[in-house]
Amino acid sequence: MKPLLAVLIVLACATPVAAQDAVTPWRLVDYADDHAANWLAIAYGGLVGADIGISMSAFEQGAAREANPLLRPLQRHPVGFGFAKAAINTATVVAVYKWTRPRSATRYTALCGLIAVQAVVVGYNIRALREHR
Repeated sequence: MKPLLAVLIVLACATPVAAQDAVTPWRLVDYADDHAANWLAIAYGGLVGADIGISMSAFEQGAAREANPLLRPLQRHPVGFGFAKAAINTATVVAVYKWTRPRSATRYTALCGLIAVQAVVVGYNIRALREHR
């Protein structure tokens, strides 16, 4: 129950509220034109999907254990684990979009950093699976 509550708190904190930002309200139009950032977010989403799949495979084979203490109790529940991991990563991308300007170097740098970290995680999981065999 505690991990679910933690996930809900993270999602509630990452939810954009227009009243908090009177200068630039949350509008999809602002983000639809930022094609480069959108492609980076899609690439990040692909890596997150790969991470979820590879992590679940590693858990089933006993090759790895979830390092995130919030998600560790969910590693025995594939649907809950996948949903929670996807929700946390989606909230992260939404936060990057919310707190950076469209077509800014800050947004591109943040998304590239997320991609780099996620690529390292996926690589680690693949290595753990290979070494376990």
